[in-house]
Amino acid sequence: MNLLDTIYEVPHLLHVTNSDSRKALQATCSQLRHLVRRTTSSVSFGTDWQTSEADARLLASGAWTHSKAMNFSSAGMDANAIAVLSQGDWPLLEILLLSNNEFGASGMEHFGQGRWPAVATLGLSCIGMCTSMLQYLQHATLACLSSLDLSGNHLAKPTCWAELVKGDWPNLTHLDLSCSHLDTSFFGQLKHAKWPLLGGLSLHSALYRVLEAPQGKHEALQGIVQCNWHHLQILNLANCGFDPDAMQTICQAQWSNLRVFDFAANPMHADAVRYLAGIAWSKLGALDLTWCDNDVTAVSHLVQAQWPHLQTLGLNGNHIHVNALDLLVKAQWPLLTDLDLSHNYLGPGPVVRLSSGHELPIESGKLIITPPAWLLKQWPMLSVLNLSSCNEI
Repeated sequence: MNLLDTIYEVPHLLHVTNSDSRKALQATCSQLRHLVRRTTSSVSFGTDWQTSEADARLLASGAWTHSKAMNFSSAGMDANAIAVLSQGDWPLLEILLLSNNEFGASGMEHFGQGRWPAVATLGLSCIGMCTSMLQYLQHATLACLSSLDLSGNHLAKPTCWAELVKGDWPNLTHLDLSCSHLDTSFFGQLKHAKWPLLGGLSLHSALYRVLEAPQGKHEALQGIVQCNWHHLQILNLANCGFDPDAMQTICQAQWSNLRVFDFAANPMHADAVRYLAGIAWSKLGALDLTWCDNDVTAVSHLVQAQWPHLQTLGLNGNHIHVNALDLLVKAQWPLLTDLDLSHNYLGPGPVVRLSSGHELPIESGKLIITPPAWLLKQWPMLSVLNLSSCNEI
């Protein structure tokens, strides 16, 4: 018996006690039940839980509708449970996570019939969503929606993306479409989306379908660049299969407020890095160029970048050898706090030099060191230096 059942059922199970004790226990249990319902603002089900229709009905009862956050991720929600939950009145619910539940088109249809006036964060990743299901998202009352996670769904057909950009979500600030099998037509529709406040977009591992066609990559990037999201601060294009010429298109974008740019696992060459370093992203604070095939020439361009607020730089898995390292440490990034050089063959000499000859502590299988004094003169804020596997070829 779970806690909700216990709170609800115990008053009816007290027949084994005498009358006075039963009255006292009933009063106490009623008070406890009322207290729990009144003070509980967040409800979360474990990943091994199978949420039943009865559970959903109990939560949808009036006593629980003051909840502000409900997490049903991987909780075995089926269409019936979604239907009951959607019938509830949730005037204060701000966070609703339904990821990793395959409740099908029927469940999405029920969700679309619900009223979610205060929901700002909605998680619908990996729910087996297909093209026909996305239309129901438009029917739901989601006036306050600011963060939407649709990652891990197969939404490749043009009609699907046409439905997505119809979403009237003027407060949307974060959209996650990672691993969603995007189609070229999506990027043609994207510029019509009414998301003026969009500040974060993740397309991680989402573009290989697009890039199969020779013209696909150009259309995809042009579609992204043409969206003048002046509030865009976070852009994740990691593992999208872009070729080195992609950066020439990206540098045309008007994203003056960009703070986080993830371009990991996309091959680059020196010219691509030269274009990147010339972009006037004066607010850039985090850059990930992991596994991008950068070499010493690329690093020579990278260090010319004028990014005074850069704090985190990921260069692991590139071709940064001794000469590239000598160039890198001359970069003018006074606020740099975290530098990842792991999986670059620096050799024992540079590693010892970077560690000032001190024994390197091992943390979670990684070689993390405290930067030496000579390096702190260049980057006084540097606190994390990752040199894992830098002695290995």
